[in-house]
Amino acid sequence: MPELPEGWGWEKLGNIAELIGGVTKGKNLEGKKTLSLPYLRVANVQDGYLDLTEIKNIEVEIQDKDKYRLEFDDVLYTEGGDKDKLGRGAVWRSQIESCIHQNHIFRARVFNGVISSEILSLYWQTKNAKKYFFRHAKQTTNLASIN
Repeated sequence: MPELPEGWGWEKLGNIAELIGGVTKGKNLEGKKTLSLPYLRVANVQDGYLDLTEIKNIEVEIQDKDKYRLEFDDVLYTEGGDKDKLGRGAVWRSQIESCIHQNHIFRARVFNGVISSEILSLYWQTKNAKKYFFRHAKQTTNLASIN
């Protein structure tokens, strides 16, 4: 890891934020109580911004609504798809009510005041972060993923 200014230090993401993957598409929901919610896909999460021009809905079990619901200041980053889509990140600003995210997007909900969500999101765009994602990703037939 690169050298940091005096008084700074590197920390694992899981030590400064709650991490959670999103809802899995194609889950068998037959006979279960569900609701339809808007959700973010890999195509919506770009490097530094969210493309919200096309938002789709997904059926989820009612009890999963709160588990996957996005909150203002959540940092979203992609964990799968084509290699060029791996590790893109942006900050959620509650643009869509009751929005959730799919399983190829991870949500980092920063612990109270540890670091700015904006700074964390900006870090995803650096060469260092991209190298980390590419180095730790598993790739099969043009699809890459990291956990």
